[in-house]
Amino acid sequence: MLNDSAQRRSILRHEQTHFDLVEVHARRMRSAFRDLAHPCTLSDTELSAMAERFSQEEKAEQRRYDDETNHGLLADKQAGWNAAVARRLAQ
Repeated sequence: MLNDSAQRRSILRHEQTHFDLVEVHARRMRSAFRDLAHPCTLSDTELSAMAERFSQEEKAEQRRYDDETNHGLLADKQAGWNAAVARRLAQ
């Protein structure tokens, strides 16, 4: 499969969207922590729980992405995800 340049590009694009999803979620997490009114009043446990929630949301979306695109094999679904994630990054 990797001998075919079109398939290599397709796989690379799929993996790039995984990477881009991580960035989307990292931005959400940074924004949430930046917007905390009084972060020093929160305990380490509370802050860790917030971070864990964002991490779990990212992992769930990564799984949904793979499921919906069949790991990049469904070209129309892959194109949809590529466009949607690109829009989210552009915000």
